Amino acid sequence: MTDLSSTKPAASPWKWLVPGAIAAFLVAYCVLVSPKKPVWFDEVITWIIATDPSLRHSISNPIDVAPTYYILVQLWRHIFGSSLLALRLLSCFGFSVAVFASWTALRRSFSVAATAFAHVAVFCTSTVVLYENVELRFYGVLTSLVALAVLLYARLAAPAKPSTKLLVTTGLCHAALVLCHIYGLLYSGTILAALVMFDLFCGKLRIRTYAAIMAGWLPFLFRIIPLFHLIRIGRTHSWRHAPRVGDLLSVYAWPALPFLVGVVCLVLLLFNNGGKQSRRPAIRMLFLALGALSLAAVVLGGSDTHWNAATLIVLAITAVLAWQLPTGGQPGRNPLLYLAGALLSFPLLVFLCAQFIPPMFEARYFLPTIFAMVILLAAFFENAITWFEAGTRMHRVAFTAGFISLLIAPLYGAVRLSAKDAPADSVSPSKLHQLAPDGLPIAVEDGFTFLPLYLQERGSARRYVYVLNRKATEATRSNVAVINYDQLERLQAYGYLRDHVVAQQAFLADNPNFLVLHKPGYAWFDSVLANNPVYKWRKLGDVNGSELIIVGRTKESVAKSIQ
Repeated sequence: MTDLSSTKPAASPWKWLVPGAIAAFLVAYCVLVSPKKPVWFDEVITWIIATDPSLRHSISNPIDVAPTYYILVQLWRHIFGSSLLALRLLSCFGFSVAVFASWTALRRSFSVAATAFAHVAVFCTSTVVLYENVELRFYGVLTSLVALAVLLYARLAAPAKPSTKLLVTTGLCHAALVLCHIYGLLYSGTILAALVMFDLFCGKLRIRTYAAIMAGWLPFLFRIIPLFHLIRIGRTHSWRHAPRVGDLLSVYAWPALPFLVGVVCLVLLLFNNGGKQSRRPAIRMLFLALGALSLAAVVLGGSDTHWNAATLIVLAITAVLAWQLPTGGQPGRNPLLYLAGALLSFPLLVFLCAQFIPPMFEARYFLPTIFAMVILLAAFFENAITWFEAGTRMHRVAFTAGFISLLIAPLYGAVRLSAKDAPADSVSPSKLHQLAPDGLPIAVEDGFTFLPLYLQERGSARRYVYVLNRKATEATRSNVAVINYDQLERLQAYGYLRDHVVAQQAFLADNPNFLVLHKPGYAWFDSVLANNPVYKWRKLGDVNGSELIIVGRTKESVAKSIQ
């Protein structure tokens, strides 16, 4: 491992082979899995806003505080279209950009082998990355912006005085970052904190550099009011409890880590070149213990608690080995290690804040912390092969086999994820078509079910409706139902879904006969229609745990509609 005073890697036509292969894998994964992956509530909201013909109207929406994403998605859809796959590919493109940016940043400090191992390991085996790679959400773009900020961080940390062009680019990158997600400002602040810590270690302060990063925070002032509104909703109707310690530990418990580290340790112990460092008993015992613990965790498995504990121990030992210089020099000369430490501490700080401001703790919010894992794995791998003086032909063959295994593992994961069935409570439109008479609107009680049906049946003669009745929704005693209600109500007030999200009085006045997709536990049908003498109703059948009911103002009208 080198510091940033080392020379820049020589240009080579092969230097982009590994990141290009990873990007190709991500694109193929998105194209193959997307048709089998059910669309869900948040994705439909993103699609509605993203397909708004007015750019100004879309970036000012009251739901998602992500103007950067909606500017990019407007450009993207004009080139590639507005289909679900086309817009999901924007997330895939974001992760691909993140791979190239992260690769460039790490190649200034690590060898090709270490950089390749870290990137293949993280981007091709992380279940969170693979899942969000096929999501119509802004996490791919957020990850790419953090990756670009990491690249700029590596250049800002170099001994040379940063140019004005670099400072301006940094400010623009951080401005785009803070406007991409509610955590964008926090990630920007984390990167700044890491840079300040590294400068303090080196005995210097660079005010102009810090000012360039903080200048990018100014656009966030225009999004403070929508952010406070989201926090207010979270405080009032949080859809989940305050995070527990187990939730925090699961963020750090990356599932593939024990397998990857175990394979590296095993290969190093079997095929090492007999270097001076590798002959030290302490080094050999540490790698033997790390490899044994890692592989035992993979083989034995166990409960989530045991798995998370073993993974955290592996992570801690890996981080210690990553921080040490194999030559016995002074640790801490690589600024990327400071950034890795800052990113790893980020979930802990959010965890503490989330005890008072829920809901702030969702695993996908911490996607950019994968760069901490990339840095630590690269540093660990670099130090390990230096300790063991890798270089023989046998050793290169062994590591080639290891890389092939890494490429096979994500393909196996892709097959497993793509084979997953739709959620148990999702509703199949085809089953509804078999039961529902033509020409009648279908009132869907559950907003989480309503939006996917709306998107899948968009353009057809069938009309799905969400009826606004806050009292009935709050009587459901489901925080998720209330939050979904609030989002749909705000979308309708903002001009979206005007014909599909309607007030109860208007809907009942305009539709003497209609269908209700009633979900047990939801109160609208039970409180408004079931015992109302004005209406007669009849159950037509069950659809994935929900009941399809036909409703009419008179018994005769129900019979007529059924015929």
